[in-house]
Amino acid sequence: MSRDEYRYYSHSPDEWEKIDTQKGQKKPKKKVNKTGLILGINLAIILAILLFYFEFKGNPTVRNNSLQTVGDFQIYISASKDTFLSGSPLDFTVYLTNLSNSQKNFTIDSFSVRITSESTYSTPVYLFNLSKVIRSSVGPKGSILLYDLKHEVDLSNMKAGKYDAKILMNFDGKIVVIEKSFTYISNIESFLQSQDDFFEEGEKGKFLLYVQNNTASSLSLTVKNVEFKIFDQKMDQLYSKSIGINSKIDIIPGQQAFIYDYETDPLTSPGDYYITSEINGSTTLDSTYAFSVVNPKMVDGISNIKVISDIPLYVSTNVPFDFSVSLVNNDVFRKKYAVLNSLTIIVKKGNIELYRFTDDKTHNFIIQPGGTRLLMDSKNWHQLTFPSSGTYTFEVIAKIGNDFIKYDKKIESS
Repeated sequence: MSRDEYRYYSHSPDEWEKIDTQKGQKKPKKKVNKTGLILGINLAIILAILLFYFEFKGNPTVRNNSLQTVGDFQIYISASKDTFLSGSPLDFTVYLTNLSNSQKNFTIDSFSVRITSESTYSTPVYLFNLSKVIRSSVGPKGSILLYDLKHEVDLSNMKAGKYDAKILMNFDGKIVVIEKSFTYISNIESFLQSQDDFFEEGEKGKFLLYVQNNTASSLSLTVKNVEFKIFDQKMDQLYSKSIGINSKIDIIPGQQAFIYDYETDPLTSPGDYYITSEINGSTTLDSTYAFSVVNPKMVDGISNIKVISDIPLYVSTNVPFDFSVSLVNNDVFRKKYAVLNSLTIIVKKGNIELYRFTDDKTHNFIIQPGGTRLLMDSKNWHQLTFPSSGTYTFEVIAKIGNDFIKYDKKIESS
């Protein structure tokens, strides 16, 4: 069989010879994709930065708007709330805390406060500048007050809107900026109050009606009449009475005005009720208040009732603080009806009495199963301040019926 008669299933000898010759030839270069190259370089740079950051970051300054950490110190804005009613003063403080376990010195070369409105940002609502140098120290894990807005200015006439408070200082040679936003809302509201959560059968319900001016401007309110209605739990109307007032009342921003002292007829049927009021005049204002009527046999003594307080165990000397006092019902199955005849709070250092609060009015309180009932909030009295370091005694004496409940706590000031 001749060579030409062979059939090749891969390549013929001549074809293989041609392929071997081409192996030594250089392959052409592929065209470089510039976009891919740039992306690759950028990714490499980002990766290098991240590696450098996590490898060598040490202890960087932590920023969180209203808080900043500088070395062993933490500087922050403290506020009890972010939303205020027009007419009430804006309130916040600036604190410095030592995070370490040893005393630390610090220097503040400058300190400023700037409060601006969202609507008029270029014109500050308030400016405060302190140019003198402050050198001091903070004890281990201690805190000191740097600034208290309410002690510097009364910003009560704030219109509805959003506001920003910015604190700028030179702290230990570093520029520190912290800020916090606040919102003001405006309204005019009426509300009913009673010193009692419940009334005993045969008693008359006593309610006080007020109007609160939560605006930045004085209010001139004309009241023609007030209509009171009582409803049962199913909202069926049981009683209605309209009372002519015909008076004009001026209310300054942030203040409330007494409108009427209303007393019901004797309440004869136990149950849960609602009383509503409608003020008619230059404006119409409505309010609702819930109350109960109970059989005298349901009124409890001090069984399963305790006095508690959230007053702190440790406070900083000369730094104001708030607290509250409440009754707690340890019975998790049954609500308590308690008659508080008096409440006394005493703060002493040794035998020296520094503060005393006394309320001798009788109050009927309902305490839900396993719940608490607020008796007193220091914000409605005044803040406490301990003038020197040492141990203080905080005492509460509550008279319920003919029995007394006592509560005491030792507080350390440093």
